Amino acid sequence: MYISSQTSSHRGRVLLPSLFLLGALAVPPCLAVTPPQQPAPLAGMFEADRERMAVEIVAIANRIANERQYFDVDLRPIRITGSFDLDKKVFHFDMEERFGLEAGYDELADMHRTVENAIEPLTSRVDDLHAISWSYGGKGIEYWMPQPQSAVAH
Repeated sequence: MYISSQTSSHRGRVLLPSLFLLGALAVPPCLAVTPPQQPAPLAGMFEADRERMAVEIVAIANRIANERQYFDVDLRPIRITGSFDLDKKVFHFDMEERFGLEAGYDELADMHRTVENAIEPLTSRVDDLHAISWSYGGKGIEYWMPQPQSAVAH
């Protein structure tokens, strides 16, 4: 059987790129993934980046708080605001004052944990973020759950 040199040459032009393409597809996935971003110090972040992250964190918190009913009585819509506190190195959430009466109860704590777990991929990008804090109508938990007088006396 006779094969022309033209046909043989054509096979080489098709076969070589095909082998190259197969080799490129065989790259292990670990080499194709971009390296994880190193956490940055809170004060070292650009203000615009901090603000963008805060907006994203608050959006996640509001979505989580409103996507299911956490309380016996439906208190939705729930509005949560938040921002970074550079001095204390915390992210501070503030809920509406009406939730102050729920402070210390399991339902509110469950919602807080769910929000904090959902924002962890974002907050883990901040190297020195020490905590997430919550207030209700601008008042901290101490306002809503004062220590009993006997504990204060000791």
